[in-house]
Amino acid sequence: MPLPLTACSPPWTGNHIKCIVRPPSSQRHRYSLLRRGLGTCGRDVHFQTSADQPSSVLYKANMVAIPAVQMSPEDFIKHIGTDKIEHVSGDLFSDHLQGVQGVLQHWHADPEVALAGLLHSIYGTEGFQDFQLSLDRRDDVKRVIGQRAEKVAYLNCVMDRWSLDSQLDAPLGQHSVLARPEVGGHQIPLTDQEHTDLITVHLADWLEQVEREAQKTEERHGWEKPGDAWGYRRGAYRRMAEILQGPALKMYDEVFGREPAHTRHIHQQLTKKLDKPVVPKMVVN
Repeated sequence: MPLPLTACSPPWTGNHIKCIVRPPSSQRHRYSLLRRGLGTCGRDVHFQTSADQPSSVLYKANMVAIPAVQMSPEDFIKHIGTDKIEHVSGDLFSDHLQGVQGVLQHWHADPEVALAGLLHSIYGTEGFQDFQLSLDRRDDVKRVIGQRAEKVAYLNCVMDRWSLDSQLDAPLGQHSVLARPEVGGHQIPLTDQEHTDLITVHLADWLEQVEREAQKTEERHGWEKPGDAWGYRRGAYRRMAEILQGPALKMYDEVFGREPAHTRHIHQQLTKKLDKPVVPKMVVN
């Protein structure tokens, strides 16, 4: 099962990059490939596969700091492999990321907020953990999209979503979220601007995908039959749209106006807690 060489082209410009792929095979199998001069790196790149975990496909790579002038945000998300992974909504992960950015641009959101949408789940979220860029790479992401955009993407990734939902109507100056237990479980105070940015990106993320999600089942999220996804945190998303008003509320009404009548009674207030941690399909350290 060869790994496409483009998966380790720039921005991986370090002395040594190790990509590990575990193919769906019960037979233990290993091989390695050394290739010099990929892209602009001119360094050794080492690929290795194994069948240690036959039920999953896992890419791992190490990369070094990325100069801000080296690539655009759009190039960055592809070079770290988001176009190699399918999102839970059925699209390629990179397509979903660009779709959320497009929604925010349609809303005339600040450019920094639209960039946050492009990387809104890059570190892995409560609902999507198949791709995870290490939190140790936050400074690299800041160099690519800026501090404000990265902070919003970080918050969207690490937060426990119930902590956001339960404080949507908190007084000005008193907003915060809790990090999920696996990323520290600590409280993160939010400025009023950060809170607005966060719910803007978070709502755009859901509106971009809910109609695709509702066409299928997803055991991981507790959606046992097609249509169940419509009810996921229904009241919280509605409240976010009401707070934001304008094009966000208009799109919410348009999207949920297409919901079939037979699912409009469904309400799933919380994200389903997983019985065991998700094994990511791609991890970039």
